[in-house]
Amino acid sequence: MSPKLARLTPILLLMFGMAACNQARSPETVNSDVANARKSAAHEEDRAERKVAQASYDASVSDAEARHKVAVAKCEALAGDAHKACTDQADAALATAKADAEAQRSRPE
Repeated sequence: MSPKLARLTPILLLMFGMAACNQARSPETVNSDVANARKSAAHEEDRAERKVAQASYDASVSDAEARHKVAVAKCEALAGDAHKACTDQADAALATAKADAEAQRSRPE
């Protein structure tokens, strides 16, 4: 190989390589790629929405459990039937809050 050709070979390879990068693809290939990208994006969006719904549910339940703990602690100052009624009310409030959180999580957007 001549020295001149040896110097030009990498340049020619680079030029052909760059030309190949700019080749148009068939409409069928492009449409297929676009459809696949849309499907993937929809899947990722659904997954993200489920994660957000679960995080919201977890936060609501944690908040309800914290409020329940405070309410039960306040009930400790009471005795007899008043104590029982107080804890029953706290338990009912917790159950309602959990049911509301579950309904919110399950509700379609």
